[in-house]
Amino acid sequence: MAGSRQFAVLAISQSAATLGYVLELASASPRAKIFWENIQTIALLVWLAAFFVFALRFSGRPLPENKIVWAALATPFAVFLLRLFTDSLHGLVRVDPHIEFGELSTARITTDGLQLMELSI
Repeated sequence: MAGSRQFAVLAISQSAATLGYVLELASASPRAKIFWENIQTIALLVWLAAFFVFALRFSGRPLPENKIVWAALATPFAVFLLRLFTDSLHGLVRVDPHIEFGELSTARITTDGLQLMELSI
């Protein structure tokens, strides 16, 4: 069936993001919470790429064969991941990470950075 492998990657990456979220909630230190939040971000970026390929395969449209097209599509992901993992040096992604305690005794890292805005661009 067209797109079945890509759909499997979608499901696995969504599961990885969910597992990362659970482990983030279970972590006690802010450093561990940020690590698991980074893992969630990687899983969601994989999900976005897999969804793009899945949509093309399932609809029967050909995948771009030009390497320049793939490089242009991958560049924003690579730049974002580079900034995400070097955030401790510049603080542009997570401006003020702090723990907020909420219902059910969960503690989650809250940030005021540009992370979601960059993903939406």
